[in-house]
Amino acid sequence: LFIEVVNTDRNEEMLKNVPHKNIEDLSAVCRIDASREAGYGASVLVNNKMMAAFGITAAELFADAEQMAPISHPAKVVTLSSMVNELIGGDPAEEVSSGGPQTLVATVESKTLGAGIIDYPDFMKDMADQIGGDFFVLPSSIHEVLIMPDDGVTSLQGLEDMVHEVNRTQVDPSEQLSDNVYHYDSKERIFELGSKFEDKKAEKDLSKAQGREKTEKASIRKDLDKKKNERSKAEVKFAE
Repeated sequence: LFIEVVNTDRNEEMLKNVPHKNIEDLSAVCRIDASREAGYGASVLVNNKMMAAFGITAAELFADAEQMAPISHPAKVVTLSSMVNELIGGDPAEEVSSGGPQTLVATVESKTLGAGIIDYPDFMKDMADQIGGDFFVLPSSIHEVLIMPDDGVTSLQGLEDMVHEVNRTQVDPSEQLSDNVYHYDSKERIFELGSKFEDKKAEKDLSKAQGREKTEKASIRKDLDKKKNERSKAEVKFAE
């Protein structure tokens, strides 16, 4: 078994007959690798009838897939620059360097349906450890995703515009995954749409700002009360 992720809305009809797990606007589905039997890259999508014939539940199916896929189809992570170099005939792609923050490409060894790695149990945590913090996930296609460190400066809107443009001009419609960008919070261990992360961040910033404003008002009120008391004492003393 291995895992594939597809766009939920674009595959609504197919998903009615297929056990799946929702991941934001995406859905994870399970496939049986038939490459050895077929002699070439072939796989079979597990549907509800097959699952019933196996006598298992969807939860059991995904538990098995998430245990097996990282072993049979391990994640392969390389720098974007090394992959581009390989595509133009340079040296084979090298593993991720230990240098500064870089854009990474995450897929599987076969480079086919590799975006399914986002559902691997330890993938997000391992990437956070490797990068050293939060990161954005760009759905390059159903075959791979791009990982970009969240440096606190990168614009989510800019990333979404880039994904949208690449989907419209470079990726075949059948291989497009999503126009959205995702974010992984390494502290909370939450993978979610980038827009959700931005909204929560804005709420936190607003809450902090309101807290500071409340503290400042309390401080000003305290100063005014102190001055008022001092003035009252001075007036009493003057009257005496």
